[in-house]
Amino acid sequence: MGGGSHRGMRQRVAAEAARIIAELGILDFAGARRKAVARLRVTDRRQWPDNAEITEALESYRALFQAGDREQVLGRLRRAGLKAMDLLADFEPRLAGPVRDGTAGEHSPVLLYLFADSPKNVVIGLLDNGVYADAGERRMRFSGDHLPQSRPTLRFSVEDVEIQAVLLEPADRSRPPLDPASGRPDLGLAAAAVATLLEDQPRLDSGL
Repeated sequence: MGGGSHRGMRQRVAAEAARIIAELGILDFAGARRKAVARLRVTDRRQWPDNAEITEALESYRALFQAGDREQVLGRLRRAGLKAMDLLADFEPRLAGPVRDGTAGEHSPVLLYLFADSPKNVVIGLLDNGVYADAGERRMRFSGDHLPQSRPTLRFSVEDVEIQAVLLEPADRSRPPLDPASGRPDLGLAAAAVATLLEDQPRLDSGL
């Protein structure tokens, strides 16, 4: 099979993975890629798109199918994220992922990075505000490390928006997580920067 055929199939797989991410509101590029290649029955790994290709396809999908209320949805998700950051201010929350980047859709969760000694401290902080969380873990790649590592996660809701909080270790400050889409080190945005994004939202909504 020629190079053009490989590129064409990579684009098809990327488009399917993007659709899965957009419709299911997941953050797992690898999982979406696996689902896409299974549905399209693509076994040749040369025809599997990388995360950058999936991100490009996701942006095209959002522009084509979700453009009408995209800014309103993004503003709602960012406001919920900022409220969650206010609740978790003691743990240095940072906003990352599609909600930060502007590629999120209606069902996208809000990804936060936290620094805490243990998940228990975060759970107590949430309970003090009447918020209940489910514990889990997330596999991530970090700057300077070749193999993915696991970090504890807490999943909860703020204003009917799903929040996924990842608890990072102190050493992760100097070896930040790698953004799944770009592959670059990224610790996300602090609350003040998120507030600045929201200040721009009315101008975006009004077309100014």
